[in-house]
Amino acid sequence: MKKLISAALFACILLSAVPLSACDNKNDEHEAETPAGGDQVSVLADFETWNPSFSLCRILGGFGKVSENTDEKYVKTGKGSAKLQPLGYYNLPATPFVYFPTYSQKYGRDLTDFSKVKRVSAWLYCENETGRVDMGLISSIASVNSAERIQQKTFTLKQGWNELVYEPDLNVMNIAYDITMIQGVSFAFENVGSRDLADAPVYYLDDVVITQAAEPRELTDVVELNPYEICDFERLYQNYVVTPDADNPPQYSPDLSRVGAQEDTNGAEILPTSGSKMLKAITHPGEKYQATWSRFTIPEKIMQKAFASLTEEEKAAAKIQFDIYNAGDIPMIFYPEFYTAGGKDWQAFNVVAAEHRWVTFSLPLSKLNARTVESPGFLKIAWGEYVGGDQTFYFDNFRIALK
Repeated sequence: MKKLISAALFACILLSAVPLSACDNKNDEHEAETPAGGDQVSVLADFETWNPSFSLCRILGGFGKVSENTDEKYVKTGKGSAKLQPLGYYNLPATPFVYFPTYSQKYGRDLTDFSKVKRVSAWLYCENETGRVDMGLISSIASVNSAERIQQKTFTLKQGWNELVYEPDLNVMNIAYDITMIQGVSFAFENVGSRDLADAPVYYLDDVVITQAAEPRELTDVVELNPYEICDFERLYQNYVVTPDADNPPQYSPDLSRVGAQEDTNGAEILPTSGSKMLKAITHPGEKYQATWSRFTIPEKIMQKAFASLTEEEKAAAKIQFDIYNAGDIPMIFYPEFYTAGGKDWQAFNVVAAEHRWVTFSLPLSKLNARTVESPGFLKIAWGEYVGGDQTFYFDNFRIALK
């Protein structure tokens, strides 16, 4: 998901991260080689020179500091590596992360097409006895302050050098994202709850490399739906295709996970309304007048597949339904937003999630624009900012019901 720091803070941190004197005498292009077997290896960042490894590096989520290192102990290959000191914020649910863009017109780089990618690898040195990093991809860059992280893999680190090998699941990615337009590779760390660099753990990053096959990889359609199902979270792929985000600031996007039966805060058991799995959403409070508008999205490809099996008679009689459980003590209004293909037109409705019980949202298809029914786009579940603490909700059994 997306994290935010102000443009001014971003500029200050980035400038403090590397010596300005390095700008005049360091300049390089990304390298590529063709190993045996026809695979192509492209270096995204090797930190041997200022350009482009450091100049293209972006930090978000109150990251802290990125700086050059030439101490051989912390260099995997060559003469340089990147010293990372992740922080975060003490008063915001931000995840500090750094990413390296796959596209740069200035440096003649275009590694955005992941249809051929087999793996992304890197070396990370951990100074502590243990550590953790989430390695993933950037699907979109909204601004210098905002980028969306997807398909992350968590690595538990040992002291010393750790090889990180990330193999993207293109079949799952292809459901919700354009795999030919991946914008970067990210490394996210735990929020230490401080803005003091003395509190930051220290890591050293080297040799971020993308390995591509000679031809695009053959993709498999992994979207399987029961009759009249949209998403009931019983299948493993459904853990990855429902994506969170938020308008302003992006760090208020919800934390989503696919779970089984849970215990409510009042001790009651919360059971899925369909099967044995449901979606757990932990929402974060926003600031007054901030227009946070957190949400999660069910992708267009799933909506289209669910609607494609309906006859005209069924469309005339059908309703879209899903279930919400509010595990908190305060009612919440949710706004289901239905889009046409491509996201050009949309309609919003609302449902109140009452405390400590399941509530069903039900909408006749006849209430939607004909264009949305004939050519559905993604479905977003949104909510406005609120004050207080985090809240927990459960969603299940997005479906098409016949009268």
